[in-house]
Amino acid sequence: MKHLLGATLLISLFLTACQNNETPKTVTAPETKKAPAPAANADSIAIADAVHGFFTWYDANSERLGKIQFVNDKGKHLTLDEKQFAVYLEEVRKSGFVSETFLNNETKFYHACAKIWQTEAKGDVPTGLDADRFLCAQDFVAPYNTGKVTSDISGDGALATLTLGGADAQSIFTFDLKKENGKWLLAKLGCDMGVKY
Repeated sequence: MKHLLGATLLISLFLTACQNNETPKTVTAPETKKAPAPAANADSIAIADAVHGFFTWYDANSERLGKIQFVNDKGKHLTLDEKQFAVYLEEVRKSGFVSETFLNNETKFYHACAKIWQTEAKGDVPTGLDADRFLCAQDFVAPYNTGKVTSDISGDGALATLTLGGADAQSIFTFDLKKENGKWLLAKLGCDMGVKY
């Protein structure tokens, strides 16, 4: 009997100890806050906006720019009409998407072309003029102002890659950009069209 009483007491103590008399509390997940985008992400977005913005501007203005005749074909060889070329560069500057470095690089490119033109027959396809300089293509490939842009940022400089097309056929273009006064601007086209400058 002692054992029965001891066992009953032990079972009662065990059951009492295991009971949870507290009312259950509702557990809510901690509030998640979206972390602010890191500066690199903001810069990547600004770079994509600069590339897309430039091509949106160019699409709207390419016909007008094409009417500025900065290549003179009056002599034995083609020459660069510096006065008209300055007008052309000023129009490109007005886009708001290019840096002074970009304009200097375009000047170097066309001066290098002008030297090569002196060795080319006038009837040949002139070096540097066989494709659209900004599209780096003879034919319009796709909407450049909506293509995927990725960037590799290093301080106030970046290399942006614009990818057009799908998985089966892609066209890839590169651009150097620089950050001036907090704004990303194109500094150089990756398309040299076979001209060293």
